[in-house]
Amino acid sequence: GEQRLPFGEDVENGMTRDQLTRLTREVFRTRKLANEDNVGVYLDQAFAALRVLSEQQRHLARSSVCSTRGLNVRVVSVHMANDSKARGTHVFCYRITLHNQSKDTVKLMGREWKILDGHGQIASTVPKHSPGVIGQHPELRPGEVFEYHSGCDVHTREGTMKGCFQMRVVQSATDSREDGEEFDAVVEPF
Repeated sequence: GEQRLPFGEDVENGMTRDQLTRLTREVFRTRKLANEDNVGVYLDQAFAALRVLSEQQRHLARSSVCSTRGLNVRVVSVHMANDSKARGTHVFCYRITLHNQSKDTVKLMGREWKILDGHGQIASTVPKHSPGVIGQHPELRPGEVFEYHSGCDVHTREGTMKGCFQMRVVQSATDSREDGEEFDAVVEPF
């Protein structure tokens, strides 16, 4: 499928790159044909399209998608401005979706995180093989999805988080010798 560019937090229902390009071109093309009375309306529409594009770019910078051995890891994060003011630090919440697109049954055993502040300095770490996520060790059969929400604090307005999940093959669809194998499912920076 075609990659969709999200509107705000709505990752599933964004516009495709082609749809956004056509919309922007149409708004600017229409503006050229406008008479003096309508120029303001068309300029407003053009700037609205640019705001959408800008928001989508900011959203994509706070998101990541990566696939390792058929396990798709999607992350969307958001800065929690109100919580940040109350706590005197910058609070970020994130939603992680694991979608097993392989033919194997896999289980999340652990995680590893490196959280960097806006200057690229390590703000916090979670060591490799830290058990599960939010107290769980989800097992995902082919096609199944697991989603969870969590958060972190950083002392700068910007920051980056990256890491991996340690996964175990519970049941291989093709070779039982792979049962028990472990692999790191990469989480791209977000």
